[in-house]
Amino acid sequence: MCWCGARAAHNARTLGGEMVVEGEQVVVGDVNRPAAEVGYEVLCRRHHRRRMTSASVSIAGQLP
Repeated sequence: MCWCGARAAHNARTLGGEMVVEGEQVVVGDVNRPAAEVGYEVLCRRHHRRRMTSASVSIAGQLP
């Protein structure tokens, strides 16, 4: 499930809460960055296309 409650069908790699769209497609373990910075999130099609992760939306003040 996406953070909005819709069916999630897309994966997004995040770095510091923002969706990463350039660089390597698969990151198994990045030893140069803290583990908390690099993550993965499932998103619905709408939010994947808009590059809206739960962290980016909560920072903008749109989520409780």
